[in-house]
Amino acid sequence: MEISKFKTSLLSLVLPVKKKQVYCCSFSGRYYSDSPRKISEYIQEHYPEHTVVWGYHNGYQDNFPDHIEKVKIGSFKWVKAMLTSGYWVSNARLPLEMHKPHKTVYLQTWHGTPLKRLANDMEVVNIVNMDPETYISEFLEETSRWDYLISPNKYSTPIFESCFDYKAEILEYGYPRNDDLFLRNTPDEINRIKEELNIPQNKKVVLYAPTWRDTKNFRLPFSLYQMRQTLGEDYVLLTRFHYLVRDRVATGHYEEFCYDVSDYPETSDLYLISDVLITDYSSTMYDFSLLKRPIILFMDDLELYKNDLRGFYYDIEAKPLGQVVKEQEKLGDAILNSEKLLPNFLPNYEEFTSKYNGDSSKHIVEKVFK
Repeated sequence: MEISKFKTSLLSLVLPVKKKQVYCCSFSGRYYSDSPRKISEYIQEHYPEHTVVWGYHNGYQDNFPDHIEKVKIGSFKWVKAMLTSGYWVSNARLPLEMHKPHKTVYLQTWHGTPLKRLANDMEVVNIVNMDPETYISEFLEETSRWDYLISPNKYSTPIFESCFDYKAEILEYGYPRNDDLFLRNTPDEINRIKEELNIPQNKKVVLYAPTWRDTKNFRLPFSLYQMRQTLGEDYVLLTRFHYLVRDRVATGHYEEFCYDVSDYPETSDLYLISDVLITDYSSTMYDFSLLKRPIILFMDDLELYKNDLRGFYYDIEAKPLGQVVKEQEKLGDAILNSEKLLPNFLPNYEEFTSKYNGDSSKHIVEKVFK
């Protein structure tokens, strides 16, 4: 159906809001995952009188389990579900065409600790196919609808207030998606996840999870051949790209070395099985730091990103969470030495990890779903 703000506002006049109905959406309906999933599961386990409905994007229905109630985004059932839900839970923006009933509480979980400048704080907006003024105005129109916003740490809270021009309540409780890094960090769970992904139990795992580039499709910036030659038979490499990046790495003759896990639903599972994380400017580094494992920051385009694209909130080279590597020829050796160098970077982890002990979902649900 054709959806407009005018039509959904009229429909909201005749559709009553159900206080104990919750609408959830993760990454614009692509996955049953992340903090909305953890909140949804906590509600269903501890508050079974609530009904939880998930929105899914066309073509992504198979990413959602059969046992959950779900509606196709853009359908009339979806419009009805959103307009009648007493709560909205999302980790990304929801369509502005959807009118928010005044009785509905919108919990925005967001999905990362900000290193890159966001929204209202971006000095230069280089979003593909997006006018800068429209991008900012629509972003701020969306944030004005949020009733609660989750912050992962003390560092992020003032940044969120600024970049989102946010005036409502911030819940500095940590991300629910990271509860599993405390509750499921066991040898049995790690073995189970490896088995599910067909990863040999005796291999060390390197996870490569770069950020999304605003202005270009991503390409693997290092040689798989050179990486495998350096690491030998003891390692495997997992690649996971941002959900907005459609391109995938063609592993070619490296199937037993390189695994593309971009479509795997839960990033926390990938963290649990990984011995080392390689990233660049992605907030994955802050989540992974909760495990106190080595991180490598592969920043071969640092000057471009820092000066011409987003810009940063702080000098990542002055206070890194791991070795900063700018040349692919040095990346393999950095991985091999990462465990030995880890103690040099652990003090920098503390600012971003102090809010976590595995009960973020509990505290947030008890606060919001009264």
